[in-house]
Amino acid sequence: MKPFRYQSLPPPEDVEALDHSVDAPRWKSRGSQFLSCFLFLPCVLVIFALAAPATARLQPVHGIWGMIRKFSMFQFSMSMYESEFGDTDPFQFKCPVPGVIAGGADNMTCCRTYNNKGWPFQFRECESFGFCTTCWVESAKKRMQEHPAIEFVGAAHAATVSVMNKAETKSGWLSQTLQHAFGNINMFSKNLVDDAQVRGSSMRVRIGTGIMKGETDICPGIDDWHIDMLNEDKENIHARVFKSPRTKLAIVAFRGTQFKSMKNWEVDADIQRIPLKLPNGKVTYVHEGFLKALEHVLPHVKRWVDGYIFGLFNAVPSDWKLVFTGHSLGGALALLAATKAHLDNWPRKPEASVVFGVPRFADSALDHWWQTQGLCKNLVRVNTYNDMVHVMPFQKMWSALNVATGAYDCFTRPMDCIRQSAKHVQHALHHHSDGLGLIISDQWSHVCPESEILVPSRVKGVNEQMEELSLFGGVLAHLNENCLYGYIYGVAHSNISTFDKYCHVSPAVCANLSNLGP
Repeated sequence: MKPFRYQSLPPPEDVEALDHSVDAPRWKSRGSQFLSCFLFLPCVLVIFALAAPATARLQPVHGIWGMIRKFSMFQFSMSMYESEFGDTDPFQFKCPVPGVIAGGADNMTCCRTYNNKGWPFQFRECESFGFCTTCWVESAKKRMQEHPAIEFVGAAHAATVSVMNKAETKSGWLSQTLQHAFGNINMFSKNLVDDAQVRGSSMRVRIGTGIMKGETDICPGIDDWHIDMLNEDKENIHARVFKSPRTKLAIVAFRGTQFKSMKNWEVDADIQRIPLKLPNGKVTYVHEGFLKALEHVLPHVKRWVDGYIFGLFNAVPSDWKLVFTGHSLGGALALLAATKAHLDNWPRKPEASVVFGVPRFADSALDHWWQTQGLCKNLVRVNTYNDMVHVMPFQKMWSALNVATGAYDCFTRPMDCIRQSAKHVQHALHHHSDGLGLIISDQWSHVCPESEILVPSRVKGVNEQMEELSLFGGVLAHLNENCLYGYIYGVAHSNISTFDKYCHVSPAVCANLSNLGP
């Protein structure tokens, strides 16, 4: 039986179904469209703009998209907390708490003050007081050890961090010429995918530690990477591919959603479902935006895997291990790519797929197909328990009007909004789900839910049990760019490091960041 975390309960009679047509399942209602916009974070600002009167809107705003380019839910919430705590780093424990006129100077009092202010991040000084139990949820070491593909998780995660960082290309040697000549035959197509090699043989990245950023090698165990990147301009889909001759490991990493990429958010927001035929004669309905975006870049990924010119150049050798990976949007693309590799019977299929913080993007038919094909043993789904994106979409939430009203209140009383929103959401969702926690939409299902590995997020957030709820924390728990919370923290501080065969993942990766700056 699936764990409660992944149960999809049938819709009760008083809950409007998301699909009105069996033949063409898709979200059609106006309320559902508003809901989908809220679930994909920057789109909530569209509601902000529509709800607020002209005199109350932020200036200057050059259209809704201009507003989203300038602001995000993350930036909005961070700015509010920075204002609340004064000119200090909110990720550094201060006692007495900055901005508090009266209060004790002992750790217990200060930790309670941070908690009452709604700050979701958990300081080491506060761990023993029990203000957040969900922040440290982690799969048992034995469960991790039993997973056949656990050895690839550390290297896969390093690749998902690396693919989000900028890379300097290089050119001028034979394989680059061959890739341009034979990999980009459709050079006059509007959907051109550019192939380019990346300078360097290590995964040097710039990541955060609180509000500061620094440089490190996210995979210190490998220093002979051959790196290429594939860029599809139309949807701004980016994949980075890595080969290590010494370890005989090849990784295809799909980049997740970029906060400032309107093209990425348009892909995310296209949540209509389209059919994907399965070999068993059945059909699975998948996220339209994800599948269409993947179709642009997937042929180039296949050429990189199979080699150029009938496989004579640069193919992944048969005695190597091939891994598909990604975080968030990138994880969905990686899972779909692995699915297509098997559906289309690629000569070279991935030995493992490792995904992080993936939302539901297909119905249960795809999960059933993976199960019956025996593919779940090759899939590792890594999640933080409080990742709000991972639990989406819900079956029913508060009305669009309440969302818009709440958004306006956030502008007029931002700190009250941050502190009180969790309580309001919790009440609304418990009311609609009869106290059972979130009811997950039966229109969407995770693939191989039993393959999940949990890592600690160090922040409160959003989970199906509605425990210790924090909307802002749910964003932090989903991010993959900071040493103090989310997936970088979770992977480095979990038992994954014990089973990492390739990268030597550990907290030491974050301990010696160089070139620190904002």
